[in-house]
Amino acid sequence: MRHPREWTCLSLAVCSCVAALANMLVAQTVAADGALPLIPAPAQITTSAGTVDLSGMWCVEIDSNRPDSSDIRAAHLLVEEARARGWSWHVGARPGASRVRLRTSDLSPGASSLAAEQGYSLSAAPRHIIIEAPSATGRWYGVQTLRQLIRGVPGGQVPKLVIKDVPSLAVRGVSDDVARGQISTLADFGAIVRELSFLKINLYQPYIESAFRFRSTPRQGADPVFEPNELAELVREGERYHVRVVPILETLSHQDGLLSESAYQHLAETVPATPPLGGVPAWLGALFRPRRDDEADGEGRQPSPGASTFCATDPKALRQVLGMVDEVAVVTSDPWFHLGGDECGEIAVGRSASAVRARGFGRVYADWFGAVSRRLASMHRRRAMLYADMALAHPDALSLLPRDVVMVDWHYDPADTFSTLAVLRRAGFEVVSSSAMWNWRTFYPHYVRALPNIAHAADAARREHGIGMVVASWCDGGTESLREFNWPGYAYAAAAAWQSRSPDSDDVLGRYALLRYGARGGELAQVELDLAAIPPPRYGWWGRAFHAPIGVRTRTGPWLAQMQDLQRTMIRANTTMARVSGQVDGARLAVLRHAVSRFHYLADREIVLDQIARRVKVDPRRPDSTSAAELRSLADRLRGLTLEYGRLWSLHNRTVNQEKLTGRLSRQEATLRKLADRAENGTLGSLEPAVARLP
Repeated sequence: MRHPREWTCLSLAVCSCVAALANMLVAQTVAADGALPLIPAPAQITTSAGTVDLSGMWCVEIDSNRPDSSDIRAAHLLVEEARARGWSWHVGARPGASRVRLRTSDLSPGASSLAAEQGYSLSAAPRHIIIEAPSATGRWYGVQTLRQLIRGVPGGQVPKLVIKDVPSLAVRGVSDDVARGQISTLADFGAIVRELSFLKINLYQPYIESAFRFRSTPRQGADPVFEPNELAELVREGERYHVRVVPILETLSHQDGLLSESAYQHLAETVPATPPLGGVPAWLGALFRPRRDDEADGEGRQPSPGASTFCATDPKALRQVLGMVDEVAVVTSDPWFHLGGDECGEIAVGRSASAVRARGFGRVYADWFGAVSRRLASMHRRRAMLYADMALAHPDALSLLPRDVVMVDWHYDPADTFSTLAVLRRAGFEVVSSSAMWNWRTFYPHYVRALPNIAHAADAARREHGIGMVVASWCDGGTESLREFNWPGYAYAAAAAWQSRSPDSDDVLGRYALLRYGARGGELAQVELDLAAIPPPRYGWWGRAFHAPIGVRTRTGPWLAQMQDLQRTMIRANTTMARVSGQVDGARLAVLRHAVSRFHYLADREIVLDQIARRVKVDPRRPDSTSAAELRSLADRLRGLTLEYGRLWSLHNRTVNQEKLTGRLSRQEATLRKLADRAENGTLGSLEPAVARLP
């Protein structure tokens, strides 16, 4: 699931064309809301003559003798949002103040259950704003809409309006790989939940593999992501902000961290030299299998085999997994529990191979997850969630798995239309579609792939009457892409999953910039759009291009042209950011600037190395102080990027894994300095072509 196959140049070109065509064809859901920066755009919005001055004095009142705790929290959030703008807002009545009223409304005749659970209305007039809904969740969403107006409208002047809103999908989620790469602090986990709530995203799924403090599974030298009390606190924070927190605990495959330890290796399947990916022929899996995290530095080594899957026919392994499930279940509260279940083809070639031959893969797979899901239902009153790839690859599993399992159908190809959702629905399952952020093995998400993938996932979920849509953030390769870079994608996912059809991505990113950066967001929107529109490199992932071994060699014409275009785009972005510097939140601008600086450095590096190579060809033995100075300048810039990356990392994450990533940057810096020394003494030309890649 986390490892889609490498793309050929042809498939890259085709998918880029399809993505561009998809963005041209999707319609904007709301055309009459002017420039109001609302994400998602409301289902219905009507404006009329006159304006409402949100910058005046307002009081927030709750029309109830026994107000819901959610309404009280929502009222205080509104006031905090307004006061952050310097406006005079208060909770409770104030003489002479205009009024915001939160009140419970009756359910309209013929209203859907989704409207009853999550719908709301908001009316704004010069002296009063009314937010009403049948449920506390609906009123909460109405408050988020008003918060977005407060945050994103310069001057606070909005038209008189009436909004009637309800989502098209009940579940709008993010799955977040926190077991590898970046591991948030507990404070940052809470901040993620609160920001997701602001966008009306209501499901957060931290992917933890074995990164939890299991009493039943003590590990040697492994720092967990979550202590039990920390996960319980995150669940409570989610409840306070109307975000369901449902961890993803892998209960069959993807447990290499645990099963690689000697104390637990006896519970694993025997892993072959070339373990197959789920549902993929072994020869194809061997060809396209990605490298391990520590091999994502451009050297192209293949992964060594290792235990990663529990033995599906070993009762001891099942007891171990059931104990792990119990421990996570007692500190969580959501009706769903995600069991993983993806990419576990190893059971066909390991210790369970004879059972697979005798009973079939689907039976062995269904027996395992049937046992785990029954434990969830009987002891914890939970419904299991499963990734659908293995059941789709082995249709006999579809007829054997319990029908109360929620199937998560993931497809990351931008052109995929999620036709398999219909297969799962016909088999009797409730379904959730899952797209991807395309942020693995890179330093910035590949949004030209991610955004059309998100759009197709949301539209397919609606078409097939699915429960909802999730966008997945994975950390293969480290990951160097800071989690803060995901927010434009999360904003688009929020809009695509709420609105009646997936909207134009440029429109959503423009609204996102206003919400994130305030009054100057309109100017920074172009920077966000430029970053999102960067096409993938010939390496397939920008991280691989960035960490490809440094060599003084001429670049190909197409690659050099791409770098020159990238250089021009980043120069324009830097000019824009310099213009608004000091007028935009410094921390948020620093994140954007770092992304731009990464791309700018890469483009300059490739252009400079090409120019140096051409000089070396003319006179291989001539000392070249100009080239030496250029190489040292690149090294200095990379040093600055490394320091800034470390600073941005430490604002949100624990230190684990940071040194490995900054170490890759530091090694590249050292390579540039060695090349500079060679340029200075005239020995660049003596490097053999095979050696020139790494001194």
